[in-house]
Amino acid sequence: MTSWLVQPKKFIGAVTGTHKEMISKKAVRILARLINDTPKDTGHAAANWLPTIAEPSQETSSGTEYAGLVGKAQTMFDPRGLPAFPILFLTNNVKYISVLNYGRPAGHPHSVKAPLHFVEAAINSERGT
Repeated sequence: MTSWLVQPKKFIGAVTGTHKEMISKKAVRILARLINDTPKDTGHAAANWLPTIAEPSQETSSGTEYAGLVGKAQTMFDPRGLPAFPILFLTNNVKYISVLNYGRPAGHPHSVKAPLHFVEAAINSERGT
């Protein structure tokens, strides 16, 4: 008869707990970078990075305040309250967010403040960490 070094239920709990913590931290760091790298004329685009769990947000905020979004995401994405293997979303439904991210045709960016492909760069910054 074989015995387990770690009982399967404890192993599953450790794996899901570690996964939730890792995903939560990565999502919050990506959000912070997205907010930082989003050009800020009025702050409207930066204020519309909306964190959600399980489904992307369909909302668009009319506000321009983005300072509290990282704290909101830290609370919402607290690993202790997340389901096992959560799917976390950072959505921006501002109509011109893709223009800010990809620029205008022929490489003329919509905003000189916006790093080209800043959304992809924020996501890629967390790969392998």
